[in-house]
Amino acid sequence: MLPFQNISGNAMLEIPIAGITEAIFNRLTMLPDTQVISRTSSSRFADRTQPHAQIMQKLQVQQLIVPNIQDNGDQLRVEVVLVSADANQQWSGRFDGSTNDLFALQDDVVDGVIQALNPVWNSTPGTAEDIGLKIRGTQDIAAYQAYLQGQTHLKRRKLELVEPAIEAFSQAVELDPTYARAWAGLGAAHFTAASWGVANRAASMRLARETSSRSIGFAPDQQLGYMILSEVQARYEWDYAGALQTIRAGIEATTHSADQQVIYADLLAKIGSNAEAIRTLQAARKDDPLNPAILSHCVYASWRCKILQTPSKPCRHF
Repeated sequence: MLPFQNISGNAMLEIPIAGITEAIFNRLTMLPDTQVISRTSSSRFADRTQPHAQIMQKLQVQQLIVPNIQDNGDQLRVEVVLVSADANQQWSGRFDGSTNDLFALQDDVVDGVIQALNPVWNSTPGTAEDIGLKIRGTQDIAAYQAYLQGQTHLKRRKLELVEPAIEAFSQAVELDPTYARAWAGLGAAHFTAASWGVANRAASMRLARETSSRSIGFAPDQQLGYMILSEVQARYEWDYAGALQTIRAGIEATTHSADQQVIYADLLAKIGSNAEAIRTLQAARKDDPLNPAILSHCVYASWRCKILQTPSKPCRHF
C-alpha cells in the first residue's frame, strides 16, 4: 500500500490519514496467507513518480493499493485504486465521510478494499464492532484520536515532538485505561525520550518498561509492547536472555513484522547466534525489502558470521 496522497494539502488531514492507513494495514494482517509489505518500504514511493509496474517489481508484490484523500470543511473524500499484477487498474472506490465520524469512514474504506481484494475475506467471523475493535484497539473516539496524534508526533522523529507524543499517548490511556496500543505507544515515546536524552534516562526507561508491560497485559496478541520491553531489557538492563525471552514470546503470540524480526536478529547476533540472525533477517527482508536499516543489519550479520564460522558451523550469506 502506497502512502496517502493528500490532494487538498491540508496538514490537518494527518490524523485521518494515519487512522485510515493503520486500519487498512491492521485489517490486512488479519487475512490468511497474505503478505503485507511494510510501510517503511512502500513510503519510498510517496512521490509516485515511478510507474506502478516498476513500484510493484521493487516491492515484489502482486497487488498495489493506491489511496488519495481530500477535504471540504469537515467532509472527507477517500479514493482508493487497486492495481493488479499486470499493473492495470483492478478496482477503484470512492468513500465519503466526516471528520466527526472517523470510525464509520474507516470501516467503509477497509470493507471496500477487502471486498475488492477477495470477497471471501469479508466473511471473517465476528461482528463489525468486534473487527473494528481489533483494527483500532478502542471504541473511544477521543482516545483513538489522541493515540493517532501521539503516533504522528513520534513518527516525525523530531526532538521537540517527543514530549507532545508522551502527552498525547498519556491522554489516550487516561480516556481508555485498557487501550493496549496507546500504552505501547507511550512506552515507545518514553524509550525514545531516554535514547535521545530528552528526559532522565533511568526514569524514562523505567516508565517504558512499565507502560510496555501494561500493553502486553491488556493485549498479549499485539507486538509493539513486546518490542519495547525487549529493547529496554537489552539496551538498558543488559539482560539479553530476558530480552530474547520477551521477543520470542511476542513472535509466538503476534503477527510477525519486519521490525520485530530485526530486534530478534540483533539480539541473536549479540549472543553469537549469527547464522540464525541471518535467517531471521532474510525473513524480515521479505516483508520490508527496501528498508536500509535491515540491509545494514544484513551486512553486519554476514560479516560476523563469515569471520566466526567454522567447518562445523557453516554460514549462509546474503
